Amino acid sequence: MKLRFEHQSIRLRLSDTEVQQFLHSGVLQEVVRFGSSATEEFTYELLKTADYDQLHAERTASGLRIFFPSAWADEWALNKEKSWKYSQPLGQDTLQILVEMDQDCRH
Repeated sequence: MKLRFEHQSIRLRLSDTEVQQFLHSGVLQEVVRFGSSATEEFTYELLKTADYDQLHAERTASGLRIFFPSAWADEWALNKEKSWKYSQPLGQDTLQILVEMDQDCRH
């Protein structure tokens, strides 16, 4: 799972295998280690949830959590949608969130 930040936007790109794993388990997680202790890790997760009806991002102590609506996951499994996006309101600003299938263009 690839993670990209750009001005007020977050993009997650999943391979077809990762999409299948996510649809089956409801969770995808990556950890980037910057040192030997757990406090030197950055973790980013995609979680299937019934708590939100849109994509939702939250910062955690060790990284980032993106919540993906369960209803969208069901639709993704049936229709093979390529991307999902949402503009999360942040007071006077918004955070653009995009979750998409990676079309095998790894660099």
